[in-house]
Amino acid sequence: MNRSGLYMDVTHSGQSQVFRHSLWGRIVSGLDEFTDNQALRRIGLGLMGAAAYYGGTKIGFALTPDRSPIAAVWPPNAMLLAVFLLVSKRSWWILILAVLPVHLFIQLKTGIPLATSIGWFISNIGEALLGAALIRRFADPRKMFDSLRGTLIFLCLGVVVAPLTTSFVDAATVVFTGWGERYWWLWTERSFSNGLSELVVVPIIVTFWVNVGRWIKESTPARYLEAAALGIGLLTVSFLVFSFEKASSPNALALIYLPVSFLLWSAFRFGSGGLSLSVATVALISIEGAMHGRGPFTSRYMEVSVRSLQLLLSSVATPLILLTAVITERRKIENSLREVAQELIGAQEDERERIGRELHDDIGQQLAYLESELDELKDHVEGSHKSEVVGLIEKVADASRSTRELSHALHPSSIKHLGLEVALKRLCHQLATKKSNIRVYFESEKIGSAMPADVALCLYRISQEALHNVVRHSGASELSVTLIEREKSVRLRITDNGAGFEVDDTKHVGLGLMGMRERVRVCKGHIWISSSSGTGTTLEVDIPLDTRL
Repeated sequence: MNRSGLYMDVTHSGQSQVFRHSLWGRIVSGLDEFTDNQALRRIGLGLMGAAAYYGGTKIGFALTPDRSPIAAVWPPNAMLLAVFLLVSKRSWWILILAVLPVHLFIQLKTGIPLATSIGWFISNIGEALLGAALIRRFADPRKMFDSLRGTLIFLCLGVVVAPLTTSFVDAATVVFTGWGERYWWLWTERSFSNGLSELVVVPIIVTFWVNVGRWIKESTPARYLEAAALGIGLLTVSFLVFSFEKASSPNALALIYLPVSFLLWSAFRFGSGGLSLSVATVALISIEGAMHGRGPFTSRYMEVSVRSLQLLLSSVATPLILLTAVITERRKIENSLREVAQELIGAQEDERERIGRELHDDIGQQLAYLESELDELKDHVEGSHKSEVVGLIEKVADASRSTRELSHALHPSSIKHLGLEVALKRLCHQLATKKSNIRVYFESEKIGSAMPADVALCLYRISQEALHNVVRHSGASELSVTLIEREKSVRLRITDNGAGFEVDDTKHVGLGLMGMRERVRVCKGHIWISSSSGTGTTLEVDIPLDTRL
């Protein structure tokens, strides 16, 4: 008896309520729900794969030159490979069964013999399966474009090995069924066509599938404007180079590298997905132009024109996708270092807060108690000993004051309660009081009360370090501190008229300057230091008010 039958029997016996709340009832209901959801997911996956294969086949046929059995670019195999990389291996058979009727319908409808169509299906599926199995053996498909190693694995196994291997079957099918001749020419054409397709299509699908949610969440209007500018520029240049009649002059041939600047733009700013989408745009426009006798690739023989385009696109796209992997890997390392630095700075601030609190609450209280006891003792001491007690009281008072100042320096609670502007004003006042030979000026403009705590603490620590350096090293007589809040950022400027130093001289770059730069980098801001011997020093820091940007 199946599960649904068992459930109905129990229901009709009047015990449905007991069964539903029993352990076995919950298990059965859970299995039924899981089975239903799994079936729906599999149906959806099959429909998605079939639709992608259908669309890719239509594009491939549109890019197939007249009287040629091989398309200039054949996207269906690359689409299948991308989907195989993204879904579980247990779902591969669903895609194969879903794609088969679509493949036969399109192929037979266009007049391709059944034997040829079946042979092509075997080679197409074999290419996608072989490439996916090999890539998944050595790399995580969802992360392979985030590293140079993963990208190299994709290029070697997915772009080279899989198309070259299955092209033997594809070319043999064409020759044996009488649909074409020249075996090695067919093998070469099919290898180039499918390899270029894998190179262009797979990164688009994989990176967009994995990252599209994050991209939408993190993108800003400026980012969308940049993407639009890149797209418009690339389309304009591509049509200019590859779609004009009689574009075979030397000057026109030199223009074929004009889209490379836009491809570099997409590689640096939009990663492997953006780069591959840009390469696909150039490929579609250039191949369509060559097939209709437009652009610089207009040889008397169509196969020569197509081969030249394939070589050009592959030779440009391959190093760029490797460059993109290096850039992505470097950014990941920089983000990891930033996170580590942020954790270290956070731990340092926590330790400073703990020490400052202990100095204030423990040692400070003990010194205050000692000062009170000595003050009472003073009234009971006569003669010369009384002056000694008074001297001890003054020393204890000085120690208590120094402890309090050190506690406030370690943990500036005034930032939290009074704001950065007041805290910096106090810091400048303390310096002017201690060092009477330095005139200290403080100015502020448009400082709001809602400044993020991490930004305020960063600017306060930088000010502390900068003022400390001025006192110890510059010999300055004047010092000015300016704090200005703008629409989306806050700027700190500290200027002195001291001895200055050579910024490029590495021996002057101590832990203090390194700490400043690290704090600013963690807050995603910018720091500039302008100085030279005898001209004083100017330090400027600009930090966004929203450090998530």
